[in-house]
Amino acid sequence: QRQHFRLVGHQCADQAGKAECLFTERAADELGAGARAELDLRRLMAQRASIRGSTLRSRTLAQKALTARALERDVLPLLASGAVRVPVDATFPLAQVAAAYARFVAGAKLGKIVLLMDQ
Repeated sequence: QRQHFRLVGHQCADQAGKAECLFTERAADELGAGARAELDLRRLMAQRASIRGSTLRSRTLAQKALTARALERDVLPLLASGAVRVPVDATFPLAQVAAAYARFVAGAKLGKIVLLMDQ
């Protein structure tokens, strides 16, 4: 069975005061970028969904280095081959950093906001 993993932040969890966006795909990997969210556990259990959370903030420098090496070994080759892609919501030239930030804080984005460096 194919699993769907995604990071959902507090803007999503705060929709109507509930974490309803967790149920738009069968599973969510993390609820991030916030400390609190209201959640209907009956719905979570009915869909046999799970929520996992993690942060690097409390990890030691050695643990962070191991994570970086694992990303280099296991994730970067998938990105390089195109097997995995990072969704991009919008791109902005570096000179438009204020517009990029405005797009970021507006919320409801479905991907990364990318600043393009001058070539």
